Amino acid sequence: MTRSLRVLAISVAIGAQALTVTGSALADPTADRSAAAEDLFQRAKVLLAKREFAPACPMLLESYRLDPAGGTLQNLAVCYEEIGKWASAYARFQELRAISKAGERPRLDRIKLAEEHIAKLEPRISRVVIVMPEAIAGAEVTLDGVKYLQPSWSAGIAVDPGTHEIVVAAPGKQPFRTSVTTANDGVQQQVRVPALADEEKAAPSAAEVQPAERAAFSSSERPPPTNSLRTTGFVVGAAGLGVMVAGGVFGILTATTNGAGKDKCSAAKNPGASRADFDPVSGRCFEGSSAWNDANATKDDARTFANVANVLVPVGAVALGVGVYLVLRKDSPSGTANTASVSSVRVSPSLGGASIEGRF
Repeated sequence: MTRSLRVLAISVAIGAQALTVTGSALADPTADRSAAAEDLFQRAKVLLAKREFAPACPMLLESYRLDPAGGTLQNLAVCYEEIGKWASAYARFQELRAISKAGERPRLDRIKLAEEHIAKLEPRISRVVIVMPEAIAGAEVTLDGVKYLQPSWSAGIAVDPGTHEIVVAAPGKQPFRTSVTTANDGVQQQVRVPALADEEKAAPSAAEVQPAERAAFSSSERPPPTNSLRTTGFVVGAAGLGVMVAGGVFGILTATTNGAGKDKCSAAKNPGASRADFDPVSGRCFEGSSAWNDANATKDDARTFANVANVLVPVGAVALGVGVYLVLRKDSPSGTANTASVSSVRVSPSLGGASIEGRF
């Protein structure tokens, strides 16, 4: 009983201190990502077994994004191949071969599998070649939302069968937009880009025409900036108040437990105890008696509660003070919140109570 109470008290003190210092515990996102990836992978495998490849491929892709495992990559490449996305499957098998070779223990089975599929897919890949009429400084080609630079244009951009959106843009030029549809098996299609027209200059805005009027607005007419420290102040203050309340509870436990310890050594308070443990004159327990040992054990609990209260109350008071300060502090004269004025706050227990470190 006594040992359990001590462990409970110390655990509460440590938990309250951590709450005040950090505000909240941060969960490790790695485990959540791995669990989500594994769930998607297992559900996708069920679909693959049913040869339902279309819904399985996006699930495998998301699983691989969350946790890039070799087995997921292999299944994703096979899935792409089954639905006729030759270029996507080819790229994934290339990636599978590379990571299988780079491991501490190369996966020879995956290397062999990847090379077999690469050889089978390569002649089936279609490519789009971008032909520019002239060199255009800073030109960029975006195909299906992905940007490509000049080396990819002439060599050809590998694409899956289907329709693809192409946008050619350059600084100071109007963009050129078109689409191209590629067949199922290895074809090479050229997209000739016409000369890009110069970008039309927009009419000057009212702010640009009349800069003097824009400058005429005084700082008092601008909406006041929000003070992001207020929210932090409320959180820290609330945590501090909670810690102070916990400290008060342990203070009450100190008083009641200490009183109970004194009562255990009084014959008048223990009518059912052995009379051999008590002095018949004073009514106090003899040193070394069972009543004396029980009384000291209870007083030890009281001292433990007192130590916890001595930590919690000052720590909570400091946190509450910091929270009030953050809530009530005013903006700097320039009209912006001086967020640098409180760069760090750390509260920690010390001999006789607690200490606070930081910059204000």
